[in-house]
Amino acid sequence: MKKYLILIIILIVGFSFLKAQNCNINLSGNRTYSSYSCSTTPNSLNISQISNNETFTFDVNVTISGNAIFDFNGNGSTLVIATGVTVRVNGDLNFNGSSGPKSFIIEGTLIINGNFNAQNNVTYGGNGLIQMPSNRNWQNNSSGSQCTSPCNLSFDVGTCMSASSPICQAVATYALPIELISFTAEAQSESIFFQWVTATEVNNDYFAIEYSEDGKNFSVLTTVKGAGNSAEPKSYELVVPFTGQGLYYFRLRQTDFDGKSSHSSLISLEWKTNLSSVWVVRNHTQTAQIHIKGKLEEPWRVLIMDMMGKVLHNQSFDAPERGELDQLIVLPTSQDHGGLYLIQLFTNSQNKVFRL
Repeated sequence: MKKYLILIIILIVGFSFLKAQNCNINLSGNRTYSSYSCSTTPNSLNISQISNNETFTFDVNVTISGNAIFDFNGNGSTLVIATGVTVRVNGDLNFNGSSGPKSFIIEGTLIINGNFNAQNNVTYGGNGLIQMPSNRNWQNNSSGSQCTSPCNLSFDVGTCMSASSPICQAVATYALPIELISFTAEAQSESIFFQWVTATEVNNDYFAIEYSEDGKNFSVLTTVKGAGNSAEPKSYELVVPFTGQGLYYFRLRQTDFDGKSSHSSLISLEWKTNLSSVWVVRNHTQTAQIHIKGKLEEPWRVLIMDMMGKVLHNQSFDAPERGELDQLIVLPTSQDHGGLYLIQLFTNSQNKVFRL
């Protein structure tokens, strides 16, 4: 028994260490690295000794809670963010080391919440998205940095600190014709609460709130009339019905009276699955069987009653493994009257009723 207890403690400590750690990956030789394996939520990331013609590929989603550093020691090296992959750096992203030619291929999404400092001779390419807050700095030295032609990358970035750099000239920084103080969004159970404040508005016809599942292709969620021309702060508040599941991106688009438009930086919101994703099936050939299926990511409880209010079954469950709910409940034959059942599901924040 003592040996098992020690083993459990070791596993718990080991798991805690892997869950968030500093990740130093040393590369040497002309090899290709993929399947990022240090951790999907490291405190910081330091990729060192990237040598000649070497490739490092992110092919899983990664969130780095601190800074990320890529140290180049040779020419012809390449960093790749694969299609469908999101790499999020909550701190700064720095390219250090050799000034030799190197490539950054972004087929997925790169989100940098800090500053981006890149060395000379970085050739950008791909069909993905680079996103930064508008109040952060994009620093590219002027020598050799460019976006490969045709430049298919989408840029939604902050202030470019090296205006003479070819890559900075290719970046669309999206300066709004309004002076936007803030734009926020709060996810609710079946809606979103949007707020934004403008310091000034010039020739402003209307706002559109847009949403996207991939950060690149957007649809209009709703529109709001603008103030036209205003030299005073204006506040806007709006609750919009929204029942999406998973990760979505939102932005505020402003359109002038002459039809010209531009947009804010992106906001991302994520909805976990809830009882709207759960359904109940009753086996009508074996009426004592109740099958509850769907997607759910929190503890839940089921209460089954007959139409007279008599409780037939009352049971609580932990959150389903990997969010996949598949629970069969078999009522005793003595409780099966062949009539309708009232089946009520509960979580900490919701309840849902089925009549079968």
